[in-house]
Amino acid sequence: MIMKITKHKIFFFLIGVFLYSKNVYSQSENALSFMDNLYQSTYYSPFNTSEFKVSIGLPGISSVYLNARNSGFSALQAFQNKDVTKKIDPSLVLDKMKSSEYIGLNTQVDLFHLFVQKGEHGFSFNITENVNARFSYPSDLLRLAWRGNGPFVGDQINLSKFAIDYNHYREYALGYYRTKDKWQFGGKAKFLFGKSAIQTKKSTLTIDVENDYDHLVKGDFLINTAGFSDFGIDFSKPLDSLQGDNDEDKAFQNYILNNKNKGFALDFGTSFKYSEKLQFNAAVSNLGFIRWKEKPANITYNEQVAVVGVDVFEVLFKNNLDSLEKGFENYFDEQFPDTITTKASQKSFTTYLPVNIALGARYDLWKKTYAVGRVNLTGYKGIQTAVTVGVYHDFFRWFNIGLTNTYMYGRVWNPGLGLVLKGGPVQFYLATDNLYAAHFMRTKQASIRFGINLVFGKIKDQEKISSVIK
Repeated sequence: MIMKITKHKIFFFLIGVFLYSKNVYSQSENALSFMDNLYQSTYYSPFNTSEFKVSIGLPGISSVYLNARNSGFSALQAFQNKDVTKKIDPSLVLDKMKSSEYIGLNTQVDLFHLFVQKGEHGFSFNITENVNARFSYPSDLLRLAWRGNGPFVGDQINLSKFAIDYNHYREYALGYYRTKDKWQFGGKAKFLFGKSAIQTKKSTLTIDVENDYDHLVKGDFLINTAGFSDFGIDFSKPLDSLQGDNDEDKAFQNYILNNKNKGFALDFGTSFKYSEKLQFNAAVSNLGFIRWKEKPANITYNEQVAVVGVDVFEVLFKNNLDSLEKGFENYFDEQFPDTITTKASQKSFTTYLPVNIALGARYDLWKKTYAVGRVNLTGYKGIQTAVTVGVYHDFFRWFNIGLTNTYMYGRVWNPGLGLVLKGGPVQFYLATDNLYAAHFMRTKQASIRFGINLVFGKIKDQEKISSVIK
């Protein structure tokens, strides 16, 4: 099937092309994984359990996780002398950026969980909504936007790193835990139902800046999408025909209840008590996939297009403008060829969850104080590494606190905090991997998980069973 895209839509279509990649980036929560009295720590330590026989999580309040990160720069770095009262100078950050950088966003919301343990056995069930996105971009594109094309004349700008990974899926997880002598074993079977996704299977786009300041955009790409048809968006059809569903409530209901994009994943791990004070742990998580079958769209492009540089003053002042958008539309009508040709199909595709591997240990310093350490490896276009050390203490039966520090994103000092407060059956908690995020102008990364669990049946006369890794 051949798809025609009208000329004034090319710019917006190419911007959309850049929002893709091959995998979904996963962010481990380093402080949370050591908080052994929380059910949520089993998301990173499936063999973990607490001193309570029952834990219940209610929709929307038991666990909310938010994570945002920008590898390129912090907002404060763009100000002269890092003083917000001074002038902003983008060159201060552009000159220090790597060849490619990224912005990542992740969120998880628990809809329900139940954990029950009896003797040496434990059983769990949870329903969790997951949304993950990561936008990667070549730094030269920002330099081009700020400094113009003069410094790039005769050179080529590589856009193959320009991408966004995105998916939304719901997870139904069944877990089992057991202790045996000095060993603790645990695992989860996770049944996944995909809601929407965008995946770039291939991308080799480049921009050649000619000596006459014209540009030649060339290369090819293959983009897979799914989950947008409920809203009247079919990427296998021309962009001019894309329009939302008139019945938005029905469209949203169909989207949320869609269960045709099925997947499966496993978490598993073990903990070994080497001595009375020392434990070693290892675990693997997110070993799985999602098969996207519900009205998928696969868009391919292999062409080169000559583009004349945009003169902003011409756009603004040459046209009699009803709006800035109309001015750009008029300009693209003049400069772009009549059409570009893409091919579209509707074949199913598969996305894989990034595998997490964690190794670590716990050492009991005193009766209610323990030290922890962990190395976490996550696959995303290579290996992402995080190394965490920390100390946790139970002050009273109702107050637990932990302090951690994690080497991640190339930064050595990332102090984190874990806090648990319990009153009656209500257990409130908060965990973050970077306290610097309180000063949002200085930070490149912020993460927080918080919520309220209902816990019952404290296990008495038993040493607290805990694990620290996943």
